[in-house]
Amino acid sequence: MPELPRLHVGSASWTTAGLGEVWRVVLAGDAIAYGRDNGRTVVVTDLASGGERWRIEEKTPLNADGASVIDGPLAASADGEVLLAEYFLTRCPTSLCAPGEVSVSDERGLVALSADDGSVLWTTPLRPSVAVDDPAAGYYSSLWLERIAVDDATVVVTLTNKNGAPPPAGRATTESQGLDLATGEVRWTVPGLALPELPGAAAWVEHVDPDEQMVPGSAVGVSRIDARTGTSLWRAEDLAVAESALGGAYLAGAAGGKIVTTLGDELEPPEGFGSCGGGALLVCQGFRSGNERETRLLTVDADGDVTDSGWFPDIGGVPESTPAGYVWLEGDDDASVAVDVHGNVLSTPVAGHVVSMSARHLLVRTGRDADLVQQYAVHPLD
Repeated sequence: MPELPRLHVGSASWTTAGLGEVWRVVLAGDAIAYGRDNGRTVVVTDLASGGERWRIEEKTPLNADGASVIDGPLAASADGEVLLAEYFLTRCPTSLCAPGEVSVSDERGLVALSADDGSVLWTTPLRPSVAVDDPAAGYYSSLWLERIAVDDATVVVTLTNKNGAPPPAGRATTESQGLDLATGEVRWTVPGLALPELPGAAAWVEHVDPDEQMVPGSAVGVSRIDARTGTSLWRAEDLAVAESALGGAYLAGAAGGKIVTTLGDELEPPEGFGSCGGGALLVCQGFRSGNERETRLLTVDADGDVTDSGWFPDIGGVPESTPAGYVWLEGDDDASVAVDVHGNVLSTPVAGHVVSMSARHLLVRTGRDADLVQQYAVHPLD
């Protein structure tokens, strides 16, 4: 890998101190987006000025139909210009429709919002409104949006049914759909897929039984797909997901599991390296004790090539890597330090656990306050 420059991490430019509880904090370019009021309000703050760009509160109409944001997942496009959130739309003004009408369920779907001004770019229904006496009503009423993954061109959503009601024709208990980021058009639907993250045109997916609810540990295999079309590039059976790397390898299985490269090749994990972290690369970590405890990193890239850092003074923590190639280690003092794949320290300590990193900002989770509310902070990178 190319040599990485040292990171200059500035003092926190934004924190959640005094905001109370927040949900789903995500970087969006030069802004930070998060949920308030149990996630039913979306707020976007400009990181340069510290001022609020916009907010959409619960039950504030998004469009002429009266759709509103709801407490689902929140994600930002790779360039930070588009925010994706879940919306709901009540087709009847009350739980019972007017006399003579048939009661119908709420519609739920995905809304794309401009990170700049909060304007609605498009909405796409994922859970349609159906009559309560429709045979598919039980399925749709418990169909939940579990994940939103997005890059610069494609959005992939994972949906799963929570009550086990049989799906109608053409649907599955767990499925993924691929949408065009620019228009919201659904390009493909594949049953039995659960997509953790979307780094680009090709993506890792977990396979689950399409007739079963998606729960931790339910994966029955992994594969790589063309995210633009949903086409499978290859599939490995009987592997449960442990850690994934966006552009690199996939660690599958429990103890003694396999490392699967983006080409589908299976490798044995390095001996003695049981602690692995995902991100842009798969980074496995080992320790040895002597006069001073030491750390060793083995980094696996997209081709399955392994870089051995050799032993260096222990920093601690399960590693997490970023698209830029930095590996963050969180020490016993709850501070994180950036290193490269060779173990060279490339930053001063930053208080907290690194959540994500963009070209100009670092988002960290800084622990809980006296009221046990989770706190976050953003640091500028220069």
